[in-house]
Amino acid sequence: MKLVTLFRSVLPGSCILGLAVVSGIGCKPSAATPAGVPDEAPRTEPGKVIFPPQSSQLHSLRIDPIPGATNLVLTFPGRVTWNENLTVRVFSPFGGRILRILAETGQRVEPGAPLLVLSSPDFGQAQADARRALTDLALTEKNFTRLQELFAHGAAAEKDLISAETDRARARTEAERAKTRLTAYGLGDDSVDSNFTLKAPIAGVVVEKNASPGQEVRPDQMLAGIEKLAAPLLVITDPTQLWLLLDLTESDAVRLREGQEFIIHLPNEPETTFRSVLEYLGDGLDPITRLVRARARIDNHDRKLRAEQLVAAEARLDLKAVSVDDNAVFLDGDRYYVFVESSSGTFRRQEVKLGRKREGRVQILAGLKADDRVVTDGGLLLNQILGQTESH
Repeated sequence: MKLVTLFRSVLPGSCILGLAVVSGIGCKPSAATPAGVPDEAPRTEPGKVIFPPQSSQLHSLRIDPIPGATNLVLTFPGRVTWNENLTVRVFSPFGGRILRILAETGQRVEPGAPLLVLSSPDFGQAQADARRALTDLALTEKNFTRLQELFAHGAAAEKDLISAETDRARARTEAERAKTRLTAYGLGDDSVDSNFTLKAPIAGVVVEKNASPGQEVRPDQMLAGIEKLAAPLLVITDPTQLWLLLDLTESDAVRLREGQEFIIHLPNEPETTFRSVLEYLGDGLDPITRLVRARARIDNHDRKLRAEQLVAAEARLDLKAVSVDDNAVFLDGDRYYVFVESSSGTFRRQEVKLGRKREGRVQILAGLKADDRVVTDGGLLLNQILGQTESH
């Protein structure tokens, strides 16, 4: 009791009340409160803190009106990848051993350009089959011509001529099949050396190489379960045209449409921006992440963006949103809140959904409107007063 009396003799009454109610609200004598008369403690209602009129503790709070709404800007994390419509992962159709590498990473190639040479028994067998088919065709054609002449002079039966014609047709079909198989792999000669030259199927730049001289490859390499074995021998693409892959929440996905423009920011170079256009918005949710997959096209002619970079993509919408000082927002549990002055001395805790943060302000996607008066300094203390009351 003596200690309390000593404090009362030294401190104004309003300071004693401020210390007793909550630490940190501050203690400033008010001209409206007579000296020696303590402030009345604030009272609370569900979700509200109410101060008595002329309370000196109100001077500890900073209240600012929300400015007019601006265009809503949504920010999404994204990943840059190769444009799969312009990318090919090259595997060998034959098993064998690599003899020579004819293309290196970073090299530009045209369609049909040689990439590597493979010594392949399987390809040698295909060459032998093609040579045998041509030989059989030549033989059956000679036999048909001979029987045709004999039949004309009555020295051969008609059934023999028909059989020879059938054999010739069968041999011609087999020769065409064997030739087509070799032509499909870009080869048209009749040599049988078992050396298969793997050629570029499209024009582009070799951006990845997983091949070396002496390496053994398999025709089913792309189906192997081991990541190292399943890797393509080479990857060819156009690095000036990239994709931006995004995962969107359901609420964000409904705000976007194909053709929406994105501004891309690099984490380490915030001032450098790139433009992209949304060209695909998924019709379903990923069963694991419960997100909507989206894809945007990026023009990368200066080649400053690289595949697998993590970026931030901003979409500026026609919808309007308000923003507040980021000091006004506080986290309680897993939700964000602000305190709004609903009337003089009355502050209501309001849950909000946050949007983009920039230059000390944060956009509010839901929970506030223009001209609301928000507590930008002291919101945590109001939340502490509310929490102390609710805990009792």
